[in-house]
Amino acid sequence: MGEGGLSAEVRSVGQIAPRINEAQKLGFKKCIIPKNNLKVKGGLKPGKIEIIAVETVKEALDKL
Repeated sequence: MGEGGLSAEVRSVGQIAPRINEAQKLGFKKCIIPKNNLKVKGGLKPGKIEIIAVETVKEALDKL
């Protein structure tokens, strides 16, 4: 979840906690988010979704 920039950076997005909670409800096991969104992780419901923080699209692909 994030926005890809022209230089392949992964930009932060708003409302990350509700997005992750919804992904968890839908059965996702992992969630790749922008590193800048780690600061606003509050509001996440306890669960078993793994949060993976990345700075670039390449890093996201490598973690897949």
